[in-house]
Amino acid sequence: MKNLFDNDITPEDLFLDRDGNSALYINNFDNYRYFIFLAIIAILLIGLFWFRVFQLQFGNTKEQDLVQSRIISKNYIKPLRGNIYDRNGVILAYNEVVFSLVLKSELLPKDEDKKNQVIQDIKSFFSLDENKVIEAFNSQESEIVLVDNVSQEKAITFEVSQDKYPGFELIRSSVRQYPDAQYFSHLIGYTGKLSESDIINNPRYLRDDIIGKKGIEKVYETQLKGEYGLINPRNSEIPIKSVQNGNSIQLTIDAELQKVLQDSIQEVLNENGLTKAAAIVMNPQNGEVLSMVSLPSFDNNLFTKGITQKDYDSLIEDKNNPLLNRCIAGEYAPASTVKPLIASGLLQEGIINAKTTINDPLGKLVVDNPYSPENPFIYPDWKIHGISDTYKSISDSVNVFYYTFVGGTPKQKGLGIEKLAEYYRYYGFGAPTKIDLTGEAKGNVADPDWKKQAKNESWLLGDTYNASIGQGGMLATPLQILNSVNAIATKGKLKKPYLYQGIRKDDTVELDIKENTILQEIPVYQENYDIVVEAMRKTITDGTGYQLKDLRFSTAGKTGTAQTGRVKNNSWFVSYGPVEKPQLSIIVLVEEGDESFKTTIPITKKVYEWYYQNRGFKE
Repeated sequence: MKNLFDNDITPEDLFLDRDGNSALYINNFDNYRYFIFLAIIAILLIGLFWFRVFQLQFGNTKEQDLVQSRIISKNYIKPLRGNIYDRNGVILAYNEVVFSLVLKSELLPKDEDKKNQVIQDIKSFFSLDENKVIEAFNSQESEIVLVDNVSQEKAITFEVSQDKYPGFELIRSSVRQYPDAQYFSHLIGYTGKLSESDIINNPRYLRDDIIGKKGIEKVYETQLKGEYGLINPRNSEIPIKSVQNGNSIQLTIDAELQKVLQDSIQEVLNENGLTKAAAIVMNPQNGEVLSMVSLPSFDNNLFTKGITQKDYDSLIEDKNNPLLNRCIAGEYAPASTVKPLIASGLLQEGIINAKTTINDPLGKLVVDNPYSPENPFIYPDWKIHGISDTYKSISDSVNVFYYTFVGGTPKQKGLGIEKLAEYYRYYGFGAPTKIDLTGEAKGNVADPDWKKQAKNESWLLGDTYNASIGQGGMLATPLQILNSVNAIATKGKLKKPYLYQGIRKDDTVELDIKENTILQEIPVYQENYDIVVEAMRKTITDGTGYQLKDLRFSTAGKTGTAQTGRVKNNSWFVSYGPVEKPQLSIIVLVEEGDESFKTTIPITKKVYEWYYQNRGFKE
């Protein structure tokens, strides 16, 4: 019986049966269990419903892929792709607003005569190809893009008289633009429409969207892309999901330095009737890439709007291969650029010391041939050097010194190929540097295992002599060689090169610096590096790099002339400075450049002079 002084009203007071008993009171256990069962079912159904809503909106399901493959921007708001900037805020990639003509077949006039007239009018207005129009009307898609990149003038004229063209609309979108494309194409890469493999690998992308295809655009696709917004079909003013534009990113590249480097190279190429070269400028202390040039270059804007077959064939068939980024994908014999790192290994293993000398009166090493004594093996040098010590072996690039102490002679124990290959790998040869670009090659370290696999031949002593001067199966990219010299400049720290600095918002940067990412600590004593560095300094003061002697700061370097089997050899020069506190390192390769003093060294000198005057060095 209810308490008369109880002011609370319970559900039992409201729902009574005709006998005065609560209709909500269930005293039968079976009925109670049945009630609980129905409640659980209801909860499960509601949960399943909302899970399915979430799955269709955000999940990665086959149904969603099908829906997205059929829908263009009608139901989705595409995000704007983030911009790309250099280290000083110079824009390297941005978006330009464009318009596309879209056919919406369900909105065409029902009357056949009117429909045909509209079609004829639109064909005339946009100068449409007859076959393209027929293909569009035969498609099962409800919306078809007929014309990409409609000019702004054309778009304005169309909008003014759009009522005359029912079934056709202009869709506003954006296209990627690359200012100064010829300077940055190999670095930035390009975007393009999704291929079938892109769609498979990126199922949450719309079919008519773009994606990074090469270079920075591809590597940092996740940061640049952004997130789609989703429009409410019943009320477009209230989106289901807000669009999130992509992040803008900032690179380590100095755009002004890039232009100085490329223009300097192009001038030398033109003077010598040459076409192919590669060069990189880095900060050896932290792995920042300040400039990277590969020539010949190409216009990456060709790809953003859908490259024509004619333009693509022209690039592919060009014998100079302009699409190849020679800095990271070109594999070359490093030649004498490796002598400093080999010297560090010879010193570390006790084969030589700072005062070790040889006499080279012939300008070649002569080795007895046990099978034909009258025909000894000859291993040439580039000139007669006379008496040479460890310092001169680098500054004057003495081949016979390295033949003698790496391969050995009957009177001198050599380092041997196993140890030589080991030191090559310490300095990063035969493996990618892991730079944040696409298409990096790993090069090759010549050793007995490689020769057996590649040629099915046994290793000979002559192979060791060739490998000791960076020839005979040795292959490296310009980046690998520069990184090895950076390791010498920093006394044994092989660091990972990088291009990405961080997210740029307004005029500030959220830095994501990867400096001091050490790939390997090279097991060479500091005192041995001191000898190598002094020898590389003598390359400038007394040796083959004498043209840098009059710079206003100290540099250390190494020249290289790599045999190619052609009339002219490849020319190398790698260097860094200031020697006391290394802040800039440069490598220049000119294919068939032959003599360094005519090609690679003058280029390097111009870059050093510009950098000193316009950027300066820290004290």
